[in-house]
Amino acid sequence: MAKKFIQSWILETLEEHPSFFTKPMFGGLSVYYNDLMVLVFMEKEGDREWQGTKYDFDIWNGLLICCSREAHQSLFGEFPNLVSHPVLGKWLFLKMEDENYEETALEIVRLIIEKDTRLGIVPGTRSKSKSKSKSKSKSKSKSKSKSKSKSKSKN
Repeated sequence: MAKKFIQSWILETLEEHPSFFTKPMFGGLSVYYNDLMVLVFMEKEGDREWQGTKYDFDIWNGLLICCSREAHQSLFGEFPNLVSHPVLGKWLFLKMEDENYEETALEIVRLIIEKDTRLGIVPGTRSKSKSKSKSKSKSKSKSKSKSKSKSKSKN
């Protein structure tokens, strides 16, 4: 049975669009719209520490806003209640306990519908390039070790 998210009512206006879909991610719910991953709902209370640093908010209880680092300053100016996420610093975070959580979340959804270019990332782009570079370096090291073993066997 799929996990129910108490924040999912925020998605009602997005759900009408044919490109809209969701899927589980990091124990949360990732939201896709117009071929972009735009949001990730997280609902885990009580986790306020990451790598020895303590925070004054639950770091996995709120709304992750998928965006590039270049969009941060502009979005901070428009939404001063956003913070860089402590673990996923490339994305912004709206703490669920924020007093303006609902209004801010709905405003961000409105910007997504309006195709604000600051919001959304192409899903999977980073992990693919990372895995390609890893596989290239693995194949290079394999070929180096093969050539070393061939030269050893010749001697």
